[in-house]
Amino acid sequence: MKGLLEGRLIQGALQRARGLSAVRQFVQFCLVGVLGVSIQYGTFFALHRWGRLHYLVASTAGAVVGTIVIYFINRSWTFRVQSGGVLDQSLRYLGMIASFYAVNALCMFVLTDVAGLRPELSQVITLGVTTLHNFLLSKLWVFR
Repeated sequence: MKGLLEGRLIQGALQRARGLSAVRQFVQFCLVGVLGVSIQYGTFFALHRWGRLHYLVASTAGAVVGTIVIYFINRSWTFRVQSGGVLDQSLRYLGMIASFYAVNALCMFVLTDVAGLRPELSQVITLGVTTLHNFLLSKLWVFR
């Protein structure tokens, strides 16, 4: 009986630790996202304002830089991937980004055109949906 009870206590502690780990990862994921968006906007601003590049070129460059930074920080810090699989993970990451754009567009369309919400509110809700989408795909598929 004592061994069974100790086994259950250890198993319960491990489950709680895994849950805390997922919360830690989600918080780190969100922090990395804020950093990535800041880098994206900073790159856009510098290239457009000071470099006099067309706004679409500057925006695309910013998105690429931000995406690369987010990938590497999430890989090493958030999900603590230590070795191997960079090419496979990079390809899965690109797949996740493509699915993000599809989910973003679908949510915006459904919330705005079907549900009749204002686009500004739709964007806030969509941001929550896509953040969860990207976190789950990153955790369970990209950096597994």
